[in-house]
Formats: sequence, structure tokens, C-alpha cells
Amino acid sequence: MKAIGWIASVVGAIMAITFGGDYIQYTSESLYAWRYATEIEQCRTFLFVGLVIMAIGVALLIVAYKNSNAHPVTPNRASPMQPKTICPHCSASINIGASFCDRCGSKIERGNGAQNTRFCKFCGAVIADEARFCDACGAKVE
Repeated sequence: MKAIGWIASVVGAIMAITFGGDYIQYTSESLYAWRYATEIEQCRTFLFVGLVIMAIGVALLIVAYKNSNAHPVTPNRASPMQPKTICPHCSASINIGASFCDRCGSKIERGNGAQNTRFCKFCGAVIADEARFCDACGAKVE
């Protein structure tokens, strides 16, 4: 997109400069302007088209540079996902052994019905208790 923006900007600028100069030349000869009426109208049209093309090119460049500076969200690859369980109050995914839920703040007690659901440490999919491999990504379950 950057290349198209640059090309459009340059082509538009060249058109604007070329036909703008001709337009100024034809209109400055005011005594003979009636002789150049067709040329003046063509120069005015191409000058406008050149300015529009240049504006489109600049807009494309702005969009391209804003998109290139956007920071993509990258997962934390430093450590694999910790084993998770489900909060009995809000059903949020929480770390096994957590004393409080990260989402609702409820105290997690092991005897109040907390489900011991396992999650894949690579893709985060729910793993059945008897499974030895993740059915979503195929990773070996420990």
C-alpha cells in the first residue's frame, strides 16, 4: 500500500506542477486568453485531477504508516500456560491453586465445588481428564 501511495503522490504532484504551470502561462497572457480557452479548460481539468490523485496518494501513505506502527498483540511466549480451573462463581478461567478469582474477586475454596478442568498449555483448549493428547492441537498432555 505504501508503494501505491508513493506512486499516486508523485504522479499527482507531477500532473499538478505541469498543468498548473501551463494554466498560469495561458491565463497570464490575458490579451490572448480567448485564443487559449480550450487549453485553459484542459489545464484546469488536469490540474484538478492531479491534485485529487496526489491527495489520494497522501491518504494511502497516512493509512499505511499508521497500520505499520500498530503494535500487534503477541502472546507471552516466555512460559507455557499454567494449568487452569474454572471459577465456581463466574465461570472464568483461573490458575489452579489461586485463592481468588481474577475476574470476579470471589474467594476460591477447594471444597465449594470448583471444577478441576485441565487446559492445554500450548493452545488453551479444554482437555478431558483421561486424555493423553490435546484434541485441538495434538500436544502431549502432562
